Amino acid sequence: MEGFFGLLKKEFWHGRDWSDWTPASFIEEFGGWIGRYNAERRSDALGGRTPAEFRSALGRAA
Repeated sequence: MEGFFGLLKKEFWHGRDWSDWTPASFIEEFGGWIGRYNAERRSDALGGRTPAEFRSALGRAA
């Protein structure tokens, strides 16, 4: 789990000017980042699959 939060801070949080962000714009941007993380980011720990692909494979195995 620490890997996820490290990526979140590195890719989403740090390096942005948050001074004029609204809660709604934050939620929209964060939701987009989570969506890309789940659907596009491949992980060696998941056998080169995205989190969405991994969850889907688990469902088929059950």
